[in-house]
Amino acid sequence: VAGGDLTVDEVKVHSCDEIGMLSTAFNEMVVSLKDIAGQLRDKSQQVASAAQQLSSSSQQIAASANEAASTM
Repeated sequence: VAGGDLTVDEVKVHSCDEIGMLSTAFNEMVVSLKDIAGQLRDKSQQVASAAQQLSSSSQQIAASANEAASTM
């Protein structure tokens, strides 16, 4: 996990001592990190889509400006 590999299996410790509590917290942390990574992937796809739309719009504006300039 420290190296960025979130495909680890759940740590299975069935004790109620500090090690058991630590393994439960570790498992919850991995689930949260996976969720955050998924949200980041989704948001980055939205940003990429918005950037593509902006690029398309700016190309259309430039084409319109060129057409207006040549008409003048």
